[in-house]
Amino acid sequence: FGFGVEDSQTFPAVMGTINPNFEVFNLGIPAYGVDQITLLLQEFGLAHRPDFIFICLYPEVFWRALRAFNDGGYGKPYYTVEPDGKLKLNHVPVSPSRRQFQVSQFPGIVRLNFFQRTLHSSALYRLGRMAWMKILKKLGHEDPDTSLEWLLGRKILKNTVEELKSKSIPAAIVLIPPQRWVTGTDEPLRQSLIRFGKRADIDVIDLTPVFQEASAKDGAGHYYIPYVPHWTPAGHTLTPQVLTDYLQKTKKHLY
Repeated sequence: FGFGVEDSQTFPAVMGTINPNFEVFNLGIPAYGVDQITLLLQEFGLAHRPDFIFICLYPEVFWRALRAFNDGGYGKPYYTVEPDGKLKLNHVPVSPSRRQFQVSQFPGIVRLNFFQRTLHSSALYRLGRMAWMKILKKLGHEDPDTSLEWLLGRKILKNTVEELKSKSIPAAIVLIPPQRWVTGTDEPLRQSLIRFGKRADIDVIDLTPVFQEASAKDGAGHYYIPYVPHWTPAGHTLTPQVLTDYLQKTKKHLY
């Protein structure tokens, strides 16, 4: 996918021109959540026996995973976190139209057992949990973003990383910054993903500093399409060299 640019201008296509030995597959799909991204990887991407996988994540892919269907009315699979902490895949096969959906667009993601529901209904428990999480954050032992989308997203990513490692397929996460990260302030999710990479032993390539430096020189409008959260052709040219340099430094067997 590459909204607003030609296929040949997307960063996977440009990356393929940097090194003629590279065969780069662009598996980006518009409006996909992290759930669909990983399902696509399992169902299609791994079938091509890739030498390396870049899991490119934009912040919005996490809240999209909370949905049973998108704003256009198209159904999608979605995961729930069951009482035992495991993920369960729902809505498969996907209903063809909104009229047939048996759930709301944002169904309950975390399923609690009776004991958990009783515990969470206690005001004393909730206050104690908030205090404990603040302590963990100060000690650096808890993710700063405790939202439902990150609770679900990190479980999905953890399962995916473990599957790739079991198949001995090297991979890295690429953090795609929205313009608001480049011209505004950080969001907790950025640090959450970086911390996740350390815990899961997978590299996280954060493109935020790259776009901040370039935008400070040329202006963010040179790299982002106005009023939409997508890159211009110039924005797509910043990423390929970063990823190619990463492969050269860390995965020399690909050269």
